[in-house]
Amino acid sequence: MIGLALALLALGLSDLVAGGISGQPRKASRVAAGAITSALVLLTGCLVIGWTARNLLLAGAMTAATSVWQILRVAAPTERRAACAAASLPVLMTAVLIVVPSVDGVLPQRVAAWVSTHPLRFIAASRPSSLLLGAGLLLVLTATTNGFIRAVLRASGTRFENSGERLRGGRIIGVLERWLILALIVGQSPTAAALVVSAKSLVRFPEINRAVGPTTNEASDGVSSEEIGYVTEYFLLGSLLSWGAAIVAAFLLAT
Repeated sequence: MIGLALALLALGLSDLVAGGISGQPRKASRVAAGAITSALVLLTGCLVIGWTARNLLLAGAMTAATSVWQILRVAAPTERRAACAAASLPVLMTAVLIVVPSVDGVLPQRVAAWVSTHPLRFIAASRPSSLLLGAGLLLVLTATTNGFIRAVLRASGTRFENSGERLRGGRIIGVLERWLILALIVGQSPTAAALVVSAKSLVRFPEINRAVGPTTNEASDGVSSEEIGYVTEYFLLGSLLSWGAAIVAAFLLAT
């Protein structure tokens, strides 16, 4: 589990550095900065859990794969590049889940002892590796998931730039809702998580409905019905991907 936690930490931090909260790298220099961040995290992990050939090889492969995922999304990629980017992340995550947990080494006893004596109750009751895994998942649910959702939206032909202006705060709200859903599911409160999903739909529906005019072909502010369709698609597809990511993260943390 320690290897999986380090890999997720490296991926999440790398995407934050490369593209900010949106997870959308704008230039090659940001991708390079993200690759350096990923390498530093993974090499630090190798320092802690052991400098074995397998660990170093996986660290290099993880850094390279993360860079490829980010390069495909630099600037304003075409729908084809966006589709490749959207497909590359599930492949990368699958490889991480299958290969990375086999890395050699565990957290040193000194580190484990320090974490276990931390004054916060929920930390004291948790294993150090579980805490690192939780931190890695929180990071991946931030910029990485936002970047994946943008790639899927672009690959599907959704004009999410204008839609994002009409439904403001989507990136930040998405991160917060994913964190909240993850916490509620792990805390064995799936009903409360379902209420979060329902609440978002109820709050966003008036914003979508407000733009619709008196006829089906014309919006109240001059926006075409086609644009309303893009806004609706942006909301539905983005929300489903966001909720799915939170559920997958909760499953990983619970196993």
